[in-house]
Amino acid sequence: MLMPEAAILQDTSLCIECQACRVACQLQNQLPPDVSYARFQFRESGVFPEVSHHVARLTCQHCADAACVAICPTGAVYKGEEGLTHFDPARCSGCGYCAEVCPFAVPTVKADQAVRCAGCPALTADGQPPACVQTCLAGALSYGPRAQQLLRAEQRVAALRRRWPNANVYSPGGVGGTHLIWVLRDSPEAYGLPADPITPAGIRVLKDVVQPAGLLSVAAAAAISALTFVVARRNARRVLTEHADKEG
Repeated sequence: MLMPEAAILQDTSLCIECQACRVACQLQNQLPPDVSYARFQFRESGVFPEVSHHVARLTCQHCADAACVAICPTGAVYKGEEGLTHFDPARCSGCGYCAEVCPFAVPTVKADQAVRCAGCPALTADGQPPACVQTCLAGALSYGPRAQQLLRAEQRVAALRRRWPNANVYSPGGVGGTHLIWVLRDSPEAYGLPADPITPAGIRVLKDVVQPAGLLSVAAAAAISALTFVVARRNARRVLTEHADKEG
């Protein structure tokens, strides 16, 4: 029997910025203190005393049409039955393709290893919520069937609009919708999120043509060549920067 499609609901109006979710993620994935699969982005706008503060917990958005899954050459990034995007560090080559194509700019590369959410496959396969959800002290994170989570998000936004008229549900259609559903008090841009992210067309060629058929079309070859150039240029910049830092 197939596992029901699931999603994480992230309600920014309830987040108390304690970062317990980040620590739980590090413990679950046995990460060193200086490596994290989740980071917090803080933004303020307005002029005192009318100042607005927004916090975004940036981690994998678990896109339904995930560019990182399509581009990963080793299968280190893959989809689980529940719809979350998972990551196996042991299979990662450190190519950085996932970091280049992510429309949310979430993954990074450190020491030739991708730094990105693993999706807690050991937990979700057993029907349990990811570690971050289990540890959230304020109830800002929840996990369950995606349809129910979308309904909960809409109901929460309806209540928030009494105070914050710009409150909205964020699960962009340009990436096929996400399995990390946001409740925002303001526009996505106020949190540093892209308003209308999309999965690049070249990535769809890879997923829909190259991977299923095992054939390299002209369009796919062009997409790969372009991506390889971008990644090579980024890696060259990184090497030069590291060298400059050492010389400095």
